[in-house]
This record gives sequence, C-alpha cells and structure tokens, in this order.
Amino acid sequence: MILEVVGSILIILFTWFLKTCYNRRGMPPGPFPLPIIGNLLLILDDDLPFSADKFREKYGNTFTLVLPTENVVMVTDAATAREALLTKKDTFQGRIPSVMYPLNEILQEKDLATSDWDNKFRLKRQAFVKALHTFGEGKKIIHENVNDQLDEFSKAVESLNGQPFDPSDIFESSITSIFYRWITGKTNNIEDGTVGKLRAFNKAFFSCIFSGPLYRLIPVLKHFPTKHVRGINNLKDELRKLFITAAEEKVKAFSLKSRKNPNDFDEEEYQNIMESLMAWCTHLKVETDCVPFLSAGVMLAGSDTFATFYVWFLLYIILNQDLQKKLQNEIDEVLQGDEVLQWKDISKLPYLQATVCEVMRHSYFVPMSLPHNPVKEARLQGYRIPKETTIFFNYHCIHRDENVWKNPSVFNPDRFIDENGKFVGWRVKPGFMPFGIGSRSCPGENLSRAEIMFFISRMLKRYKFEVNEDDPMPTLERGKAAGKFPPKPFKAIARKRE
Repeated sequence: MILEVVGSILIILFTWFLKTCYNRRGMPPGPFPLPIIGNLLLILDDDLPFSADKFREKYGNTFTLVLPTENVVMVTDAATAREALLTKKDTFQGRIPSVMYPLNEILQEKDLATSDWDNKFRLKRQAFVKALHTFGEGKKIIHENVNDQLDEFSKAVESLNGQPFDPSDIFESSITSIFYRWITGKTNNIEDGTVGKLRAFNKAFFSCIFSGPLYRLIPVLKHFPTKHVRGINNLKDELRKLFITAAEEKVKAFSLKSRKNPNDFDEEEYQNIMESLMAWCTHLKVETDCVPFLSAGVMLAGSDTFATFYVWFLLYIILNQDLQKKLQNEIDEVLQGDEVLQWKDISKLPYLQATVCEVMRHSYFVPMSLPHNPVKEARLQGYRIPKETTIFFNYHCIHRDENVWKNPSVFNPDRFIDENGKFVGWRVKPGFMPFGIGSRSCPGENLSRAEIMFFISRMLKRYKFEVNEDDPMPTLERGKAAGKFPPKPFKAIARKRE
C-alpha cells in the first residue's frame, strides 16, 4: 500500500515536472518552481521590484517568476522594454481581468488602467486625451488651478509660523483638493471634509490591492464577508458618492449646453474634466457611464503620484542647498515679481526641467509598471512569451540601466542638459520612462509635466526649504510602501524669500 502511494506521488511529480518543462520551453530563464506554490517562497518576503538585481545577475535582464496564479516575466532593461512597448506595442498591451483584481472589480473595467486592449479602449483613451487637452493645455484655466494649489499649500505652511511640517501630509491634502476641483469643479473640498474622504478612499484602494493576490489564488474567498471583501464594497459605495453622483449632476448641466461640434469648446463652457470627458465621449460615441470611473482613475493615479513626487523633490533640494539656489536663480531670471510661468516659457527653465527628470529617475518615485499581458503568443528578445503571461516593466532597474546611463547611482541633473546648456527633452533618453511609453503610457503626461513645472517654479519663487538645524538630516532612503513609494518621513521648514 505504501509503495503504491509513493509510486503514485512520484508519477504525479514526474508528470508535473515534464509539463512544467514543456510549458517553460523558450521562455526567459528563472528559478525552477515548486509544485503548486511556484517561486512564492523566493519572493514572499522579498523587496521586489527593488531587489530584482539578484535575479538579474543570475538569469539576465529578462527573467521568469512562477506564481500560483500565473507566470510573471520581469523586464529590467531599456532595450527590452522599448521592444515590447514601442516596436511590438500592439502585442504587449493587453489586460487580463483576473490579473487586475481587485482594481477591475472596483472600477468595473470602465477606466483606462483595467480596460483590455481593444477598439473600445482606444476610443476611450482618445476621449480622455482630448478632454485633458480641452480642459487644460494651452488655456489659462490650468494657471488658475495651479495658483489655487499653491494658495492651498501656502495657507497650510504659513499657518505653522515657521515650524517644521510633514510635507507628505500637506502636499496630499492640497493636491487632493485641487485634483477634485479639476475633476468636478467643486470648491471648499478641505472645509467640507471631502479631502479627508478622498484621502481615505485612496488609502483603502491601495490597501485592497495588497490583499488582492490571496483572493486571486483562492477565488472562493470572494464570497465570504472578509475584511477585504467589505473593503471593496465600501470602496464601491464611496466611489458612487464621490464620483458617480458628481457625474450624474454633470449630465444635467452638460445636456443643456452641449453643442453639435465639440471642437467649438471654449473654457467658459467646460471648466472641469468631467464636462470635457462627457463632451468628447459623446462626440466619439463612447458610453458616458465611463466618465466617473475615468475621473476616479485621475484621482487615484494622479493625486498620490504628484504628492509623492513633490515630497521627493523637496527632499533632494533640501539635501542640496546649492542646487536649490541654482534653481531659484534660474526662476528669478524668467519670472519677475509675481509673474506666473506660461506654457511658452517652460523651455526657459532648462535646469529645473532637468532636475525634475533626474528626481524622477533617481528616486523611488514610480518603480514598476502595471501588469501587461500579450494579446497573443509573441517573442521578446528572442524569448517565447505565451499569451497568458503577465509582464512587469521594472522602471527602477530601467532607470539604472548601465547600458543607457553613465554612473546611474549618482544623482546628476546635468545628464539631462546638452552641450549648449539646453534641456534635452523628456523623450530623448531611451531609458527614461517615468510616465511609461507606448500605447499604455500616462495619457495625461503633457498636462502633468506642465503642472509640475508651474507649481514648482512658483513654490521655489516664494519659499526657501530647509530642515531644523537641531533635527537630524533626512536621507534618501525609501519609506514604507502603501501603493506609493515615498521617502522616509521627515520634517521641513519653508521660509519666505525676500
């Protein structure tokens, strides 16, 4: 009896071994998986994506990790990322619903991040890009919003009377308030408690993402009233209150002033993103029920990302006072008195642009892409990539790719300045991908870059930043992840410049 059981187990294991070898044929190398759990033990307490170097040293720039739910291919170099996202962009842009859980359940696959690669996605993205252009690019409304954002920031900072403050908290509150104003047109978001609800919504959303893999592994758990399941239901309720209700209000207003030709927009008509989205979705024949979910995506992807970047930027210029002074001198030459930076003048601040890029590259700002799934079996750098494979692009490693960057571990804004002292541009460096590249890149990239330049130029025009001389100097170490990757907490002081 014992021999029969042992023999059966050995046959099962041998069959599993042969099947695994067959399925992995031609794929990127990686550690051989264990039955059922795959490589889970190797990465359970690991620090991916930041610890990818240990796998890359052994298996190369592109390697495979096996999870209980899927095979994962990690891309860590610029050349492979560009092949997948640019050369073969129509192949590697898919989204499998199960891989996107729980994002797809909360956002109902009506946003851009969780939508699969099809014609409906392309139309939806087109409507989104045009709506952002209508709302902001080249119009004075973005200046008004950035002024409001700086006013929110200044009000919070100056109420402290020169006392140290937590920049993360102040940036998150002010930026969340402004983003919701951009999206819905609603003001008084701090006073009426909306900002607190939005920050709680963001935090709960990213907490659900971290607990999601267990429910993908054991789908039956989704039918039990666990904390995770209750959290998803609460998020759906909050999304309705914060975004769907606001969109329903816009439908009434939009129907009254909608025109036959949406190209005839003017900024007096469409003063927020929701109205612009409705106009362009209507024009492109996209169902407008996606508007609140696209809007929620702007808040989730934008507010935390901006706040995290500003905290990193602040840390770098605090640690390098000479750099801060250099940036302020450049800004002072371009902006006289209370002048506000204009779109046409952004090119007059080459070193500020270079510093923004280098902070994005050198910090832990955006370390990894969302998952990509090939829409069909394909080849990447000669390797076979089956259709159901999940691919992550490790921007942390790509931004330190020694084949692209000289001394990549060194912080040096000059790498984005050419021999004539000009900013080289956002798309010139092949290994620079803070907004992603290809068809899944951030659709609001142009507006985001401008917003960053407008805000930082005014912030540095008004304040000098430092730390309390009695406090220990902060470091560039990464703090705890919570859907974002900020530095370790530190306190800053903002002093008004003369």
